[in-house]
Amino acid sequence: MTHSISRRDFLKTSSAAGLAAAIPVSAVTASAKKNRIVIATDATAVSNGSPVAAKINDLVDHAIMTFTGKSDKAAAYAALFPAEISGSTKILMKRNDASGLGAVNTAVTDAFKNGLVGTGKITASNITIQKRGGDGSSYTKAATYIINCPVAWEHIMPSNNYGVTLSLKNTMTYIGPPSKHHSDSTHAWLWNNSLSSAIKTKQVLSLMDAVVGRAGGGPGGEPDFVAGTIIVSNDLVAVDYQTIQLMKKQTKAKLVNLEQGEKDLRKAETAGLGTCTPANMEIINISPPNWGSVGTINGSEKIMRARNVRVINQGKRVDFVIPGTSPKQVAIVDMMGNAVWQRRNIPGESVSWDHTTVHGIRVPSGMYIFRIICGGSVMRGTVMVCY
Repeated sequence: MTHSISRRDFLKTSSAAGLAAAIPVSAVTASAKKNRIVIATDATAVSNGSPVAAKINDLVDHAIMTFTGKSDKAAAYAALFPAEISGSTKILMKRNDASGLGAVNTAVTDAFKNGLVGTGKITASNITIQKRGGDGSSYTKAATYIINCPVAWEHIMPSNNYGVTLSLKNTMTYIGPPSKHHSDSTHAWLWNNSLSSAIKTKQVLSLMDAVVGRAGGGPGGEPDFVAGTIIVSNDLVAVDYQTIQLMKKQTKAKLVNLEQGEKDLRKAETAGLGTCTPANMEIINISPPNWGSVGTINGSEKIMRARNVRVINQGKRVDFVIPGTSPKQVAIVDMMGNAVWQRRNIPGESVSWDHTTVHGIRVPSGMYIFRIICGGSVMRGTVMVCY
């Protein structure tokens, strides 16, 4: 029986089984029935309060590749949609331009738009980015698919407190002007919009911009935290839940407002929109420097930034060349976080993985995560197995 466990529990289990820290992987809780959430973080994506476009492009691209399980960037973006995209596909990206966010939010949506255009199947003219405010029903009606592009922002209104403005609140203009919902004290619109027949089959992804955010009062004001994080899922409730957990960790967080947001998430879960129960989430955390698809099946090679480690996909095996005399470990897990293979105390400078498990069973085709520990350096990336 395959066991799916959290990162913390996996480390404990590994230690008990004699693996020690050989596989401190980033992928956590997983199951075929669980909703996948990818949390991609790069602390260097913001410099002196301004976005670093190249870093944010990389952040978004790798979040999408990990979410879809595709090692090819163009294929990953195309895989987000239930049907093949083409020149006739109309994609609406609903962006929440929270006060003070400015260019950071633009960088995230621009990065995603660039990824879509990079598939070669759709042009920029087929992508509409709707900013906050106004009646967006005409955009919604014309769209083939919708990408929800919220920001991590606290939101308090004395007469109608919904605590946060995240994925669910970002849907408020889908079916009419904002005033239609602001006066609704029940907050039912937070989930009813996404459950409506006009939206349900079109909204395929939430791309949460938590590169910077505001947790200490809003919606006005400037960002008061830098997280360098993108959260991606087709489960809006799960995205909002994970974003609130991130916001709670900020020093200026208004917990009472974040807790109000959680109350509405529980109602959304009851309504059937998604899950805010961690046990029902498959959470995959990724971060640079070695988070990309390396060692692809065509035999390409990646030189890791630390210690000049080389990862070479030879087709029938993957070679790890690790210079130096420090203690070395290599571990392989699948995309669900399940242990596949490991070697500890590697005596020489190289070791090879022949696509089998620790029990000698050949693994199926797909993407796998490797983790290399050498002295004080930890390196991670992905490798594609294809037969």
